[in-house]
Amino acid sequence: EIRLTDYGRWSRIDEYELSDDGRWLVVTFQLERPPIRVDIYDLLTNQRTARFLPGFGGEFRWTAFNTLYQRFGCGTGCARLRIYDTSGHILFETMPDDTTVDIAPSEMYAAVYVLELSKPAPVAIISLSDGSTIWTSKRLQYVGNLEWAGDGKLSFSFGDEDFKSPPRTFRFRPSGEEDQQVRSPACRRIKRYGMHRGSPKTFEDAWKERLKDQSR
Repeated sequence: EIRLTDYGRWSRIDEYELSDDGRWLVVTFQLERPPIRVDIYDLLTNQRTARFLPGFGGEFRWTAFNTLYQRFGCGTGCARLRIYDTSGHILFETMPDDTTVDIAPSEMYAAVYVLELSKPAPVAIISLSDGSTIWTSKRLQYVGNLEWAGDGKLSFSFGDEDFKSPPRTFRFRPSGEEDQQVRSPACRRIKRYGMHRGSPKTFEDAWKERLKDQSR
């Protein structure tokens, strides 16, 4: 048995979710005054492992790695991402204010990129286990129409600002290497535009590196 409230100042349970293995519980509370509060419980020991005020709302979801991701809006078509461990420590956070985040169907990966028509920048694939960058597109592009077709396939339009070009499809492995077994136009596009091996640890590092390459 776990007591979720201390019956002190007014609060209301806003949302809760169990991890896939049933061990971890996240509960968000609407307090008497903003912001919301987040509690994490270990149901194996019936102990609370974290309590924090994230400063933003949005959705809190467990990943396949038993990390917690928070996705919250920052304007029309804009979203930011945080990844927490079960102690409530932030493992990863998108920094640019105009980023957009798309979560893969398995909730193992996230695609992070800038808003359409704002500025050319790389697309990055982030692991939701720790926020590490799996790969980044090698060219700076205007990006739009991004869609996950599966964990190993990501399609998006890029190029000119009106996005009249057809979507291009990329395949990737968690190792960050292109799949040599794929013999398709998608694979040829990967070879042409390149996958960035030895990717930087964070999306922000990848962003800076791409801007540096472009300025040379």
